[in-house]
Amino acid sequence: MRFGLEIVKAVRDAIGKDFPLIVRMNGNDFMPDGNSRAELQKYAEALSEGPVDALCINVGWHEARVPQIVTCVPRGAFSYLARGIKEKVNVPVIASHRINDPKTARQMLDDGMCDMVAMGRSLIADPILPEKTRLGKEKEIMHCIACAQGCFDNLFKLKHVECLCNPLAGFEGTKPVKKSASPKKILVAGAGPAGMTAALTAHSRGHDVTIYESQARSGGQLYLAACPPGREEFAQLAEDLKTQIGVKKIPIILKTKVTPELIKKEKPDIIILATGAKPLTPSIPGIDLPHVVESWDVLQDKVFTGKKIAIIGGGAVGVETALFLAEKGTLSAKAIKFLLVNRAEDPETLFEMATRGTKEITLIEMLDKMGKDIGKSTKWGMMQDLDRYNVKTMTKSKVIEITPKGLNIEIEQDGGIIHEIQADTVVVAAGSVSYNPLEPELEKMGVEYRIAGDAKNVSTAFDAVHQGYKIGLEI
Repeated sequence: MRFGLEIVKAVRDAIGKDFPLIVRMNGNDFMPDGNSRAELQKYAEALSEGPVDALCINVGWHEARVPQIVTCVPRGAFSYLARGIKEKVNVPVIASHRINDPKTARQMLDDGMCDMVAMGRSLIADPILPEKTRLGKEKEIMHCIACAQGCFDNLFKLKHVECLCNPLAGFEGTKPVKKSASPKKILVAGAGPAGMTAALTAHSRGHDVTIYESQARSGGQLYLAACPPGREEFAQLAEDLKTQIGVKKIPIILKTKVTPELIKKEKPDIIILATGAKPLTPSIPGIDLPHVVESWDVLQDKVFTGKKIAIIGGGAVGVETALFLAEKGTLSAKAIKFLLVNRAEDPETLFEMATRGTKEITLIEMLDKMGKDIGKSTKWGMMQDLDRYNVKTMTKSKVIEITPKGLNIEIEQDGGIIHEIQADTVVVAAGSVSYNPLEPELEKMGVEYRIAGDAKNVSTAFDAVHQGYKIGLEI
C-alpha cells in the first residue's frame, strides 16, 4: 500500500492541485495470494484521503482464472466492486468492464453502484456511442460484443487493434469510405455478416444496393453462434446490422433465393456472393444412422439428444456444442439466486447444481489439442468450462465407424487398438464447407461478381465482416 501512496503523492506534487488525478486500481485481483476485495477497499480509502480526485475500478489480472473481458461475462457483472469501494470513500468512483450499452450504464448509476462509467472497447466498436445516446438514437449503436477477436487476440499476434463490429477501427486513415465516381446497381446474395457489411459499405459509397436472403431473417450464422452459453452477444451484432440496414433504407428481400432468372430480371451491374457455408459431413461408415445429428441442429434445439452423447470434432463448433449440451439440466441463475437467498442449499451444492447437467458428453478430436481455431482470449475459459462441466475430452482420436450403440475410435498413442464409445446420440461437429452454388452460373452468364465471407473461405465472423467491408470499398 505504501508504495502506491507514495507514487500518488509524488505525482500530485509534480502536477499541482489544479490538475485532476485519477487512479486506476483493481477492485479484486482474483488471484491466489493477490489483493482481496477487502484489502483493495482499504487501499481505496487511503487513496481517497490523500490527493486523489477519483478512482477508476479495474478487475483482476490476465493470469486470473476468472474471465473479465470476454463475451461470457454478463454486462455490468463487476459493478459490485465499484459499489464496495464507493461505500468506503469520499471521491467519485468510476466503474468499468463489460459496460457496452447506455442501458447498463444508466442502471448502474441509478442503482448507486458508481458515480461514472468507463468504456473502452465499446468506443472501438462505435466511437460515437455517447453522441447517439445524447441524441436519443441508442438503437443505432453498434455494440461491442466482447468477442476479443480484433482487440486482445490481435495483441497476442503483435498486430494493431481491429474490431469485428467496426471494420474501420484501426484503418481510419487508410480505409475510409469515399463516394464512388461511378455508382452501380449491386445485388447482394446473402444477409449474413459479410453480406450486410458489404451492402452497408457499398451503399455509403453511393451504390444502389438490394439484399436477397433465402431464410426468414437476416443475420446468417450469427444467431447460431449465439446459441452456446455465454455467446448470446453474437445475436446483438445480427440485430445491430439489421438496424443499420433499416436506417440506411437498403431493401432486403427475405425468403428469396437468388437464381439466374432473378438476376436476368434485376439486371445488376455486380453481384456480391455472401451465401455462407453448410455443415461438413465426413465420410465415416454409419454416418447416416438415425441417432447421428448435426451440431447446427443441436444448437438450435431442432433434434432430440439422449443421455450419453459423443461429439465428433473438437474445434470451435464442437467445443461450443459440448458446452451447450453440458448446460442441459443445470439450474438457471435465477433459480440459483432464489435458493441461495432462501438458504435452501449450501453454496457447494448450488455450485454443483449450476455445473452438473443431465448429459454425459465425450468430445473427440483428431488433432493434439481441443479448440485450435478458438481465439486465445476466449479459449482458456472455454477449456476451463469443459473441465468444470465434466465433459470428457479425447485428442489424437480418429473415429473409425459409427455403430448403433455409439462409435469406434482409434487413439494414436494406443498403436491401432480400437476403442468403443457408447452413445445414445452422435453429434457431428466436423466444421463447415463453403456454400456457393451461384458462382458457376454467373461464370456462364458473364456477370461480374465478388465473393465474401464463408462463401469464399470458411473462417470467422471477424473475417466475414472485414471481407464484406473490403469488397464494399473496392467496387
